[in-house]
Amino acid sequence: NKKGSTTIGRITVFCGTELTIGNLQPGQLATLIGSRIDLKSITVTSGEINDDDWAAVKSQGSLTDLDLAGATYTGTNAANIVYTGHLGGNSILQTLKLPQGVTGIGDESFTAFTALKSVVLPDGLTSIESYAFLYCSALTSITLPASLTSIGFRAFRYCGSLKTVTCLAATPPGLGTEDFANCDALTAIQVPAASVDDYKAAQYWNYYADKIKAIEP
Repeated sequence: NKKGSTTIGRITVFCGTELTIGNLQPGQLATLIGSRIDLKSITVTSGEINDDDWAAVKSQGSLTDLDLAGATYTGTNAANIVYTGHLGGNSILQTLKLPQGVTGIGDESFTAFTALKSVVLPDGLTSIESYAFLYCSALTSITLPASLTSIGFRAFRYCGSLKTVTCLAATPPGLGTEDFANCDALTAIQVPAASVDDYKAAQYWNYYADKIKAIEP
């Protein structure tokens, strides 16, 4: 693919190292990316992405902004999606919005993404596995969706800038040990008002009882 601009209908796809596309068909994103490895921003406003598309996204080592919130993932790994392996993180990525259709984030998926400041998780997500966001030292806040039922071992450990965790689930998700250990900036874990006592009593959540409070209106 050539650098510069490419259009599909009225949609501008490429603008230098930025890619924005809507009405995406499965496999189309991978085709558009082709052999390019210099993209800094990818935004999908609507449509579907499959495993080939996800692999193409992961090939972009210069990526700083990834916004797939408008897309639906229809690949085979919805329950265990993985971006990278242990300590193999893209230390450049700063903003991340995952696609709808993802129900689980796999072990070590975003480990050591040290520049990652903002994460938006999809509705319908049920699990975050062990070490998923370990050493994401620039992350300042995160909202966990109401659908979440489990968080694995040390999922957010050493997120040293993490100040606020908002968990929308009415029932406390299962929590692993040391999930928020060494999150030295953490001051608040916000939960539904009717569930505050349940969170404070729940296993491992009770370690953070002094930080658990009702979500502010």
